[in-house]
Formats: sequence, C-alpha cells, structure tokens
Amino acid sequence: MTIRKNTLVTGAAVLGASALLLAACSPGSSDDDSGSDGSGATTVTFRLWDESAAAAYEETFAAFEDEHPDITVEVETVPWANYWDRLPQDIGSGTMADIFWTNTSNFGLYVDNGNLINISE
Repeated sequence: MTIRKNTLVTGAAVLGASALLLAACSPGSSDDDSGSDGSGATTVTFRLWDESAAAAYEETFAAFEDEHPDITVEVETVPWANYWDRLPQDIGSGTMADIFWTNTSNFGLYVDNGNLINISE
C-alpha cells in the first residue's frame, strides 16, 4: 500500500486536532487540565505499530506543538508482533494511550467494550 506524504501529514494534523478533544476526555485526564507540574500543560499519548508512519506523525505533531505550546504529543510505537497482546492489557490496567491505531478486525471489539469515544460531536 502506498500513502502519499501529504495524505499522511493531513491525516496526522486531523489526528492532532482530535487529540485536543481526547485529552480532555481520556480516563487519565484531570478536571483542572493541569500537567504534573501544575503548569496547565496537556500531554496526549498516541500509539501505533508502524515505525515509518511514526516518523511522519512525530514530524506533524512537532509542527502542531509549535502552534500549541501547551500541548505535548508523545508517540509510542509498539511492534505489530506485540501490539494486539499489549493493547487489551494496557486498556485493562488503565495505562493505555489516549489515541491508538486499530484495524477493522479489532475495531468492533473495542467499540463493544466501551474503549472508544465518539469524537464527531
């Protein structure tokens, strides 16, 4: 599968904007939206399984962070071989990333279990 860089960058920018919404809704977020140092900064975690895509996301998130210095996006790459084992474990333990990649084979499972939120509203 070939993805044009512009398409990936545009997708990452949309994902970055969605991260703002998800950060406030994530189970780990606090009501005062302050970071661990009390500065009011927000950290959003993003998990995926592809190193090549991660590099493109990191580049786009860096540009996003320049425009929004109060938001940090941390990208975590988990190899495909471990991804689907770690995902349910991390969700169950409450240590899951705020945003994570899934595929159509697993999407329904996470919807049915209430692990996803609808950000279209």
